[in-house]
Amino acid sequence: MPEKFGPGHLITFYPDSKRFLVRNDVGAALFEIGKPEIVEVFEIPHRPVWDMRVSPDGKFLAMGFERNDAMGIYSLEKHKTVFIANEKFERLPNDEIRQVHCVRFSPDGKLVAALSLHQLAVYEVQTGKLVRRYFGLHEDLAYAFCWHPNGKSLCVENDEGLLTFLPIDEKQKVVSLDKSATSYHNGQLAFVRQMVISSDGKQLVVILDTDDHGILRFDLPAELRK
Repeated sequence: MPEKFGPGHLITFYPDSKRFLVRNDVGAALFEIGKPEIVEVFEIPHRPVWDMRVSPDGKFLAMGFERNDAMGIYSLEKHKTVFIANEKFERLPNDEIRQVHCVRFSPDGKLVAALSLHQLAVYEVQTGKLVRRYFGLHEDLAYAFCWHPNGKSLCVENDEGLLTFLPIDEKQKVVSLDKSATSYHNGQLAFVRQMVISSDGKQLVVILDTDDHGILRFDLPAELRK
């Protein structure tokens, strides 16, 4: 890492897999694969950042913050913040907001979702408008979620430890996998470190935060393969 930029603590690739961003306490540096020098530096004042992702079109950066800013969108083209969503997150009694552990863009890049320990919120990327907000998540285990490839729902762990699909459309029903599809591993409930759905929408793979790094695979029901 060049000395003038300082040490980085987060990294995320662009969708083209040819570029990546490294985040530190003052901003983010853009690198190209095979080139040691920084291509561009983005001065992003919001910190500290827990998670970050580049949008599918490479134009926006989503950030989940560790403290009161909750989450935000930064324009990589215009070098400015698009919105900060802290006022839309429920505050705790001590007036603090729990950190956002995971941020993910929808497959088409029009929406962005942010997961904290007590809620999952979905926003329009261009405007910051709140689209949906879900409660009833597992307060001790909600560390990860993922979008369905069709962009119509998100998979997350509910307060019973069930892997649940939450629809973007309020008219659609919530679908939970059967009781065998939980994060129980070797008789204990563990929180989900990462989850991903195959591009054809048929398989869900979950990585648990356990000593032996438990990996669970589930066949999704037909109603979720559309």
